[in-house]
Formats: sequence, structure tokens, C-alpha cells
Amino acid sequence: MVFADRRIADELLDLPIEEREYISRSSFGGKLGKAVSEPHALVERTRSGLVLRHLSSTNETFVNGRTVTNECLLADQDVIRLGHSLLVVELRRHEASVAELSHGWKLHAALDAVGKRVFSDDPLLIEGETGTGKEVVARSVHHRQRPAGPFVAINLAGLAPQLAEVELFGARPGAFTGATNRQGLFAAADHGTLLLDELGFAPLEIQRLLLRVLQERTIRRVGDDRARPIDVRVIAATSRDIGALVRRGLFLEDLRQRFWPLLKLPPLRERRVDILRLARARWQKRNEGDLLVSAEAAEALLLYRFGGNVRQLQSCFDTLPRPSDGIFTSRDLLSFLDEIKHEEEWPDRPSSDRAHHEVLRELIAHGIRDPHVLSRIARVDVRTARKYLAENSQIEATRRSTTIKSPVPSTRKDGV
Repeated sequence: MVFADRRIADELLDLPIEEREYISRSSFGGKLGKAVSEPHALVERTRSGLVLRHLSSTNETFVNGRTVTNECLLADQDVIRLGHSLLVVELRRHEASVAELSHGWKLHAALDAVGKRVFSDDPLLIEGETGTGKEVVARSVHHRQRPAGPFVAINLAGLAPQLAEVELFGARPGAFTGATNRQGLFAAADHGTLLLDELGFAPLEIQRLLLRVLQERTIRRVGDDRARPIDVRVIAATSRDIGALVRRGLFLEDLRQRFWPLLKLPPLRERRVDILRLARARWQKRNEGDLLVSAEAAEALLLYRFGGNVRQLQSCFDTLPRPSDGIFTSRDLLSFLDEIKHEEEWPDRPSSDRAHHEVLRELIAHGIRDPHVLSRIARVDVRTARKYLAENSQIEATRRSTTIKSPVPSTRKDGV
């Protein structure tokens, strides 16, 4: 169990020490006040699992926002509210030691699953939903393994196949018309780390180029006759299921086998213990003081789905206006989170202008017409979003005004 405040552990629940997986602070700010005046609830382990029994005659017990009048079978990541105190159920023991990344066991367990190989020179693949912090983990691995070397990142979803070889490996002057002396990204990341973001969106042509480099550990600039060795730790990240792509013939099996170990990051909804800590840290980064929310608002935040994961949470608290009384309610938080919920449906945005324009067209085709939402998701200014909306409206109007007549076969008088 993870308690909102350590001091209430013994007062709120009659739970033997050996039954507690672990207890840690996950404060949501504000004054908790007196915990309870009588035994409030009992948690005990049964053959069916962990069961919460409501005991208090004057205080209510809530599990995932619903009142518990008798007893409730608890599941992993359930949220319990007892008065002004919150608890998050975690059914595994916390044993890992990478404390700077998470307080919850699931991210630690993901790191433990790959062990010390995370910090080897082997190519590493990080899978996770959009916004789960794949680049944050990649940078953490880099700073621990190769802190003196450069960290270079490229989004493969926005890389045109015809430009990939020059972008990744560089070119010598005169290699093609207009070619100048250019250093590729692999050379720029020598003795450091190269992050290949959104590997799952890379075309097969780019995948074959990467496979050759990972096999030979050498690169050759476009126009050069000789290859040169490189010392680069390659980390790839993707929001897509690489195994499924292999089965569909969209990803090379040989390339997948080169990326080992595989680190799967759990979504934020599966490590709820981190939500309030991340929200508080993001709020304090704005120099707004401590984050004060009501118990109901903190409960609503813990139960929110967060399809955009950490990025969605950060986007909310980067722009969330401070309430007049300084204390956030559940309405304040949920209404603002719903404004940016479209981010849940889209992967990490490519960085090139060409990719931005493709994203805008895709979003408009899916019915999103708010220029502010378009600008936030596609990462362009509102003016550009309005321009694309206007162009799209003009195209649609032209299509509606154009009628295509189907040819009608003529029939001769004799019926032939």
C-alpha cells in the first residue's frame, strides 16, 4: 500500500507490517487534519486476494470513487480515499534502486527485468505509449553510462527515406549535385549516445541502413570509399508494438533481434503512485509554490486515464491557471485535462516541417477543427493551424461543388 501520509498508516488501517508491500509518501499538498476518531477500515489478505472492509459508522470509505458500505476486493492500482487521506494499492514489493525515475514498483520492475544490460553497449529498445518518458529514460541511461559523450536524438517518423543516408551518415563534397561536407548523426554521437526516436515508424529502407550499422559498427559517408569505425550506444524508442509490426511485415526481424534488451515502460495509469509527485514537481517548477488540491481533486487526478501519460499531465500543469482561493477542485483539474485529451490519440510528433504539415492534415481529416488544439498536438503556432483549416475548408468546398457524372451506356433502337 502507498499512503498519502506516512503517519496515518497505523491510525487508518489495521494492517500487519508483514502484509504491507511497502509504504511511502505521496502527498497531494494541503492540511490533512486529524486522520480519524475511530477505526476506519480493515485490510486483510484472503484466499480471494486483498480485501478492504469498511468499519466506521461516521466516516465514509471510497474505492475508485465509489462508496464501500461493507467490503471490497482490491486490485492493483486501486485508489482508496478515507476522509482526507488517499492510498494507492500496489500488489508487488518495491525492490529496485533507481529512485530518481519513479517511486512506484512498476517502472523499477521494468528496469530490473533487463538488469545491468541497460547500461551495457548493446543497442537498447524502449517501448511505451506516447508520453511515458522514453526519452527521459534514454537520457538517464546516457548520463549514467556515457556522461562525457554527446547525446544526439532524431525522430525517424519525420525522416524521408531519400534523405536518410545523408542525415544519418553524412556526405562528402561533390557526392551528388549540391553536396557539401556534412557530418552525419552517427558521427556526431561518437563516444556518446544516439537516440532513434519512433523507430516503429521508420520505413524498411531506413531499417536496412540501421541494420548494416549495428552489424558492422562502421559507417560510410555518401560518396566515400572507406568505412570508419564508430563507438556509439544506440537507443531506440517507439510507441508501437515492434513484435506486431514484424508479424505484419512492416519491421525487419533481424533488426528487432539486434535491439536487446527490450525495456517496456508502463503507462502512467499503471503507476498511479507517481501521478501526484509528478504533478507537484511540475507545478513547483513554475515557481507557484506548493500544489494544493482537495482530497476529491487528488482522487480524481489519480483515477484519470492519462492516455497522453506524463506528457499530458505536464501539459496540464504547465498552463493550468491558479484558482482564486489557491486550492484546486476536481472540476478545475478534469475540465483542463479534457481540453488536451486529443493528445492521447497521437504519437510523439516528428520534428521536420514536412511532418508537421502531415500531422495537421491527419488531425483535420479526423474532425479536429479547433486551431488551439491543432497547434498543441502538431506543435505549430496557431496561425499556421488556422491557415491549414482555411485551406482544408476551401478544398472541401471545391469538392462539394464538383459533380462527377457516371457514364450511362447508350442503347440502340434495335436493343443491341
